Amino acid sequence: MDYFDRQKRIANWDQSFFSQTVAVCFGVGGLGSIVSLNLCRMGIGRIILIDYDRVEYHNLNRQLLFSKEDIGKLKVEAAKEALEKTHNLVSHIEAYNLDIIAKWDQVVNIVKEATVIFNMIDYGDYFDLAAQSLCRNLKCPLIQGGTFSQCVNVDFFPPEGESCLACGNDSNNDILNQIVPSKVVGLENLMFLPKNNNPIGLSNSYLCGMCGMMMTAKFGEWALNRNQEEKVCITNRSIFYVNTMEAVNFSVERKMGCLICQDQDN
Repeated sequence: MDYFDRQKRIANWDQSFFSQTVAVCFGVGGLGSIVSLNLCRMGIGRIILIDYDRVEYHNLNRQLLFSKEDIGKLKVEAAKEALEKTHNLVSHIEAYNLDIIAKWDQVVNIVKEATVIFNMIDYGDYFDLAAQSLCRNLKCPLIQGGTFSQCVNVDFFPPEGESCLACGNDSNNDILNQIVPSKVVGLENLMFLPKNNNPIGLSNSYLCGMCGMMMTAKFGEWALNRNQEEKVCITNRSIFYVNTMEAVNFSVERKMGCLICQDQDN
């Protein structure tokens, strides 16, 4: 019995690569629910879930791993239970109830063997840049996404890329210099990073579903590209407008003097 027979028929699909993959999910909310579900169905070898929150009633319209009976439970525990019960085929799932910002040193130790990191923590731009630096240090892709109203966006920055997330951001270099790849893995916490003052999210099940699917697809395409001579161009940024069905894809050019890129070059 081969659970993965149909996907093995996809051109250039290497199931052995996925079975050895260590996939990290920062957050198991609206996007993390979909991404972790997809990872299980793909046969990812090891899935690491990290979150520090409990299921609340207003999560249930879009966080598809949870039910009304899960309200009040730790998200990582409820997510792991749902995945094991319904979606897991062969994966080893680990769940950590950790404050990623306050316990950063523990997180770094947990994810040190990561093949890919999906960043779905809604904290702020500088945390996203810290996640980018971590990925560059570990030489793994950073994939992150977000939804707002009728817009879905996904960022993808592979380790072999010429640019990084910071190349597309206007950042304070004094802060950025503290979280470059060579330094970010030695930090005890990230409490010094500014937090975005974001409005209450505007989202639902289909927006999160589309975004999570797009994030997983970026990883799948990158995996298919790995050993191919003629590679498919996977853009750094994809934006999809649900109301018009318009899609915009573009790559981010390397910024002169980018501290993350410079640190990696050294």
